[in-house]
Amino acid sequence: MKVFEKTFVKLAAVFGACGFLMLTGCANSISSGSGEAVEYGSIEVVSGESVASDSRALDVSSLTTATVTVSGYGMQDVSKKDVAITAGAGTVAISGIPAGNNRVVTVESNVTGAVIRAVCTVEAGKSTSVAVDWDSTAVASVFYYLIKSGIDVSSIESSSFSSKIPAVHPSLFDAKAFATAFKAGGNSASGMASDTYVSTYGTVSVTSSNAAGYTVQVTDVASESQTISGASDSFELKAYPGSWKVLVKDSAGATVKSESVYVASGETTTVDVSLVSAGVDFSDKVIVFIKAA
Repeated sequence: MKVFEKTFVKLAAVFGACGFLMLTGCANSISSGSGEAVEYGSIEVVSGESVASDSRALDVSSLTTATVTVSGYGMQDVSKKDVAITAGAGTVAISGIPAGNNRVVTVESNVTGAVIRAVCTVEAGKSTSVAVDWDSTAVASVFYYLIKSGIDVSSIESSSFSSKIPAVHPSLFDAKAFATAFKAGGNSASGMASDTYVSTYGTVSVTSSNAAGYTVQVTDVASESQTISGASDSFELKAYPGSWKVLVKDSAGATVKSESVYVASGETTTVDVSLVSAGVDFSDKVIVFIKAA
């Protein structure tokens, strides 16, 4: 389960791009408290393909653990905590997933905002493959909050609301408020305005000099990398609130400068990533002039 390597979510296990995460359920049936037979199936979480070109990036070394949870209407959450992530990789098995439609798989790492989801159908006695990545997260998060509000989502189609989801990174989408409005509208998105459901983000204002051609990246889940275009440049990046690093990378991807920043909701944090120009660097040096006799 390779985690947030070049993209902040190349997932195939918990978050990786190569490998897979097995969530294994029982194939047999047992009786529920009401006397009805409860059947179980299994799901296999695999890599999402569309995130391969994502320009965002988290610091892989900051990812150490994850919790994987399966939620659904009429069932208790089935989860495994403290799943170890080493160098962006790990595996986990979870048993006892009741069969049903529109089950939601949630993968939450120890890094702030790094939560991805996907919707799937768990069939009795069968194994279902499901891709979990950022592309699947927005729709799945709406289903998740509908489930948590007691709505039977088994017959709800994502097409009934997906066009109203704002065009922002899923970590900046207020899916809980969206689901609340959808429920209040009688499970209808009619009249809902997309821009209403964008979470408050922070802004990182970047200034630079002597760094043309270098790439700047905030190690949060939402911001995109940007290439410095001239000898002096300035630009702003939307970022998920929290404590992050601002990295400056050369064309080979090596980090040549790193600055720590704290991003607050609705506020702007300024950071200078200027590089020392070619030649001798006299900063922090004591220069002594000696007068000739």
